[in-house]
Amino acid sequence: MRRAVALGALCASQLISWGILYYSLPVAAEAITREEGWSASAIMGTLTASMLVQAAVAVPVGHAMSRWGARRVMSTGTAIAAAALLAAAGSPTFALFFASWLVAGAAMSMTLYQAAFTAATEWFAPKPVGALTTVTIFGALASTVFAPIVSALADPLGWRAMYLVLAGVLAATVLPLHVFALLPHRARPRGGTADTRAADRAEVRGTLRSLPFIALTVAVSLGMLGVAAANLNLIPFAQERGLAHALGALAIGVCGAGQILGRIGYPIIAARIPVMPRLLASLLFSGLAVLGLALLPSPAWLLLLLAGLIGAARGITTLIMASGISELWGPRHYAVLAGYLSTPVAIAGAVAPWIGALTAEWTGSYGVAFIILGVGTLASSGLLIPVVRRRSPRPASDPVPVGV
Repeated sequence: MRRAVALGALCASQLISWGILYYSLPVAAEAITREEGWSASAIMGTLTASMLVQAAVAVPVGHAMSRWGARRVMSTGTAIAAAALLAAAGSPTFALFFASWLVAGAAMSMTLYQAAFTAATEWFAPKPVGALTTVTIFGALASTVFAPIVSALADPLGWRAMYLVLAGVLAATVLPLHVFALLPHRARPRGGTADTRAADRAEVRGTLRSLPFIALTVAVSLGMLGVAAANLNLIPFAQERGLAHALGALAIGVCGAGQILGRIGYPIIAARIPVMPRLLASLLFSGLAVLGLALLPSPAWLLLLLAGLIGAARGITTLIMASGISELWGPRHYAVLAGYLSTPVAIAGAVAPWIGALTAEWTGSYGVAFIILGVGTLASSGLLIPVVRRRSPRPASDPVPVGV
């Protein structure tokens, strides 16, 4: 019962935190530009910078989660996030606004998927896939729920008052959920000896240097870069094909819906296919879908269909990132290993919109850019072939059966 309550709190907090900390700024960008005169590119660059900070602190946050657990780290992160939003709302200059969002970026690492995945894996080991799937479904709903809310608040209140409200919502809802509903950390015995601690560090270093971990990290990062760059540039791609702006926006929404469907089906896939072949198939499917957008005729129905398929593959890849570590190496060092995996993936997500637009600018065509992104995604799947041919590593401790 306590685990179910904690999971419900974690899902609610992910829905609210993603909606406020990640999706609010793109939605409010127009209002901020109108009221302050700051350029839209500067505002979107602020979000990118905050995500790079999120990536930069992922490893220290992983160590903190391992030592103190989700309740302390996520509660602290939520308090920092609310304070950062208050500072952003009161910023008299763009420089202070930018600095406030850098602080919010650090809080994102402490409150969003990296922390939530670590918590769910600890609570539901040895079978965390069902819990991880549920968490990501709620995270995927954040844009659907909060984009209209942010838009509705920004117009009548102005963006500064809007962020005061959102900071209050974060403090009044997510902070109590983290403080009172998350489970206490089950600290593992550290053994107390220098030899034991050295052995733990050596075990982590060995995993980080292993071919499976390197292949997993590089493949997920490159694959997510290609897919996210295509997804977030669907509007100009559709317009280049002579389709309406609204249809491109709808395609992005369909991609989000596809992520939810992919995540719902993930436990069935995870129960039948090992981690590395599962990831290879997901990235291969993603690359082919992006290439399909670029190479096939683009009637509206086909654009929407391929966008949904891209979303489904992306949703599956996100869950592989969440569950693959515990399936391959066990939950013992999950928090630390997840920090190292999250860093390049977060960097890829931060630069993806810029990479997609820059590739289109260099090549003179979004269609050509999508070909490059699709080929790059296919290449990322190829990195896994040597690992798939080998026997998967067995967890050093706490083996985790695949499935739910």
